[in-house]
Amino acid sequence: MSDLNVVFLTVSMSDLNVVVLTVSMSDLKVVVLTVSMSDLNVVIMTVLMPDLDVVVLTVLMPELNVVVLTVSMSDLKVVVLTVSMSDLNVVVLRVLMPDLDLVPLTVLMPDLNVVPLTLSMSDLNVVVQT
Repeated sequence: MSDLNVVFLTVSMSDLNVVVLTVSMSDLKVVVLTVSMSDLNVVIMTVLMPDLDVVVLTVLMPELNVVVLTVSMSDLKVVVLTVSMSDLNVVVLRVLMPDLDLVPLTVLMPDLNVVPLTLSMSDLNVVVQT
């Protein structure tokens, strides 16, 4: 375990708490940052490996939750955005490859569900609305 490094940092003030955790090994690095205030919590987690990067951002507030997930590999990038409010949920997924751009969107409300899909390739664009 000689190649394992762990750093843990905590900063606390009257209405602000910050925590940073870093774990690194030979081919892996993980960083987690947490910021907490009275009505706001933010968490960022990053995982870095030679062939894969993952980043997760979470923002939590009383009336709004936002989560962004990004996964990156050599020829592939995937981004997922989720926004949640009391009567509205929105999910956007984007898949990027050298010859393909795929963007499905989901909007969920009590009386309405919308799911458009956009597919883009070098000489083709397709949009599907349901």
